[in-house]
Amino acid sequence: MLPPPSAPQTILHEVFGYGQFRGPQAAIVDHVIGGGDALVLMPTGGGKSLCYQIPAIARQRAGHGVAIVVSPLIALMHDQVGALHEAGVEADFLNSTLTGEQANAVEKRMLRGEITLLYAAPERVTTPRFLALLDQMHEGGQVSLFAIDEAHCVSQWGHDFRPEYRALTVLHERYAGVPRVALTATADAITRADIVERLQLEQARQFVSSFDRPNISYSIVEKKEATQQLLRFIQRDHVGLELSGRGTFRVRSADASNGAGFDVRTQLRLFSHLLVGVRVDGLFAIGGLDQAFITASRLGDSASFVDVTLLAGWRFMQGLDLVASFTAPAYVQGTGYPLM
Repeated sequence: MLPPPSAPQTILHEVFGYGQFRGPQAAIVDHVIGGGDALVLMPTGGGKSLCYQIPAIARQRAGHGVAIVVSPLIALMHDQVGALHEAGVEADFLNSTLTGEQANAVEKRMLRGEITLLYAAPERVTTPRFLALLDQMHEGGQVSLFAIDEAHCVSQWGHDFRPEYRALTVLHERYAGVPRVALTATADAITRADIVERLQLEQARQFVSSFDRPNISYSIVEKKEATQQLLRFIQRDHVGLELSGRGTFRVRSADASNGAGFDVRTQLRLFSHLLVGVRVDGLFAIGGLDQAFITASRLGDSASFVDVTLLAGWRFMQGLDLVASFTAPAYVQGTGYPLM
């Protein structure tokens, strides 16, 4: 007998193309599908999104309606919705990039049950207008679950504290029977306790995964004449290695000028030419207001250009072999994306 279409394993394989769950994913998915609350701490690249996306699909197929995903960044929303569309899942977002007419159209689709997952910022979710929509849906049993992504933002001890997250307690107070799953890739014991208290997740089951990533290694050196350090790093340590993918060399705009008066775009072109000079194909790319990326195909012969602003989030970086950063990030969770 074939499993039902709402079975987690069926969704994992048919929608997302994976043969099996990893780590605690299966336990988390089963728990949330069954209506339980959860706090999920899992490293970046560990598959957190599936822990609410599969329950959302399963519960929607079982007649429970739309999943509401609270996401703090527009880029993350676009990234997730784009990936879900590619997988054939009805998903959408409500954020400031939409016109009033477009936002109204999304709301109407949500009320008609035509969306499986809706992404929105905490500021929008807690507005009277949005809560009125949720009230209407909840009365008909059409709110399947709440997923609170980047849940560490609720904690004053977290590195990305956002006061707007505190207002999300309304979800428990107003829709007590709807399962909630809070997810983060970065929270110590104090921050986890704060998340539990602030989001009223005292009864939630906690899933805390190891942050050991055996496929990732780090090397940190003092920055001195960074451009030459990068070239020596490539020539000495990586040219000739049998790397299967690409490398990324990252600078922030604050460091890109290196005191020489160049703007980011000019400095990146200079980096690109330097990389070509050491038989690395420099790919010139601008990635936003405060960050820029040079992606380099290892030992390539032809130059290519990529406009990162056309690619949402970090998905374009998947499959990299090497990431070199000119500035140490506040935390290392971002390195999980390219080296999944």
